[in-house]
Order: sequence, then C-alpha cells, then structure tokens
Amino acid sequence: MGLFRSAQFSVDFDPCTPFKEKRNICNLIVQHGGVVSYIVTRKSEYVVANSAERSRASSKCAAARRLGVPIVSTDYVAACARDGHLLPHEPYLLTGRRGDGEKDEGFAKGVVAAATDDGQRKPRTTASAAQTQVVAEH
Repeated sequence: MGLFRSAQFSVDFDPCTPFKEKRNICNLIVQHGGVVSYIVTRKSEYVVANSAERSRASSKCAAARRLGVPIVSTDYVAACARDGHLLPHEPYLLTGRRGDGEKDEGFAKGVVAAATDDGQRKPRTTASAAQTQVVAEH
C-alpha cells in the first residue's frame, strides 16, 4: 500500500513557494501511498507547511491546532521517503499540537502574559476575567 498507507496530508504552502517545490512534496506523498488534500478535516493525519510563520498565521493551521492535527515541515515528508519508513513527527513539528478543542489555559482563565521593559513576561488579567471577578464579588 505504501509508506504513508492512505494517510491524508493537508498541504499549506506559503504563496511565494515555487510551483516545482509544491509539486515535488505532493508527488512524494502520493508516490508513497498518501492522499493530498487542500482542506483540513478530522481525517487529516498531518498538515504539511513549509514555514513556521505560515504555520502560525494560516487558517488551515489554526484548524489543525483546533483538531489536534500535527503541523509538520516539508522536511518530514522528504525524510520519511528517504528513510523508507515513518519517522516520529515530533522533531519536524512547526507548532505545538493541541488536543481536540483544547484551549489555552491562561487565556481561558483570563490571564495573558505581556513582555515588560526588561524582557520578562508578566501575567495580566484580561478585561473579561476582571468583569467576572467583580460580578462574583457582588
């Protein structure tokens, strides 16, 4: 069946990526039994992106984070094809992986960290958390 055994790879390339590079990665996925998709769904096993900036900014990668789909670099596909077997994807992650619907705990609690003048991160309470606290006190 192939190295990727019908695994669905959603691809998310930077708009400036040369066509040949996009085609090469997609061809590697298909040649090794994978399926290329241009949308992210629960069936997606990986999102392949070619830059960390893209993985933080694109709506596809945001959907992947919400669904808990790992966002890997194009190097992951190339390395698996080169080595002839699936490699652990963790070294190729472009952004962290979250579970289904998992929210950032600090944000959910109304706490965000802002950099101070000395470069340290200082937690601050968001307006909604402050309003909740005021309502709870009354």
